[in-house]
Amino acid sequence: MPLKNDLSVKDITQPARFLPAYINDLAGVRLYLDTKNDNKELNSSSIYVVGTGDAAGLGMAWMAAEWKRPATMPTVNLLGLNVANYEYVPQRLTGTFDEAGADFGGAAWLTATRPTSMPPAIVQRWISDKNVAPKLRDNTPMLFLYGEKDRDGKRASEFYFNEVLVADPVKAKSRNLEVPEQTFIKDVKGGEQLQGIKLLGQNATLKTEDTIIQYFSACRRCVRSCRRRPATGRRRTTSTCGSSDSRRDRVT
Repeated sequence: MPLKNDLSVKDITQPARFLPAYINDLAGVRLYLDTKNDNKELNSSSIYVVGTGDAAGLGMAWMAAEWKRPATMPTVNLLGLNVANYEYVPQRLTGTFDEAGADFGGAAWLTATRPTSMPPAIVQRWISDKNVAPKLRDNTPMLFLYGEKDRDGKRASEFYFNEVLVADPVKAKSRNLEVPEQTFIKDVKGGEQLQGIKLLGQNATLKTEDTIIQYFSACRRCVRSCRRRPATGRRRTTSTCGSSDSRRDRVT
């Protein structure tokens, strides 16, 4: 595709290959929220993410990048010798800093699938590679939901739960990893083979919305006492780019 100033959806002839570019759109949404935070229109110090289908892969990629991005513009001392500006994520910094990812209160994924343009090994590396974003696994609670009889959705969700986050206690211990206590996988009773966004809008029977709200409320209670961040001064950098059965049922 030639370089263009304006891009229409009609120009995207291979959507699967273009999909990772949407990660930058998520970064733009974060900047928008943080701008409103700095204008005291809202508080973006606790962010909760809900995604469906392939958006789970996109969302997790963006969240991994946020754990590599400083929450505020790095000082000169953090930039290193002969480095004038902070220009990209993950630009190497010297010393310690507060990560933008620390603002994530939790995430809920409905029928989490993986975009074909994101190979399994790449997705797994986001979390398992100590140089990428291991803190995403340990500090960002996640809930995976799929329809009760949706075998494909279950298998896709289990890829993230078991292979990416290694949240299953047995698998975690076999790899000498701590079990992420607030990450769960659960089928939506009565959801049959419904997938993604179709699991929403039927709260009277499926209780999907109630489940997500209750989960986020539990996450908030869990982190409130150990992570308090100021509500101002956030808009400074942008990103470009637990037995296993009980953990399958328990969400609060």
